[in-house]
Amino acid sequence: AEETRMVYNEMFERTGTLLESGDNAILDGTFRRKEMRDRAREKAESHEAAFRLIKQHNTFSLVGYSYFLIF
Repeated sequence: AEETRMVYNEMFERTGTLLESGDNAILDGTFRRKEMRDRAREKAESHEAAFRLIKQHNTFSLVGYSYFLIF
């Protein structure tokens, strides 16, 4: 759980840096918890970036799905 939190924190930090410089970002992860999806949406909104959430069903994953978040 701690490793996952650290990975997502780093991903959001890098996303903020990209958005601040005017670049786009695509986040690829399970985003199993709604709070992480909400956090990504808030990150986009705080940088006035468009936000798209795509849920992909994956039969080869232990989780069964993954999300791509596009800013």
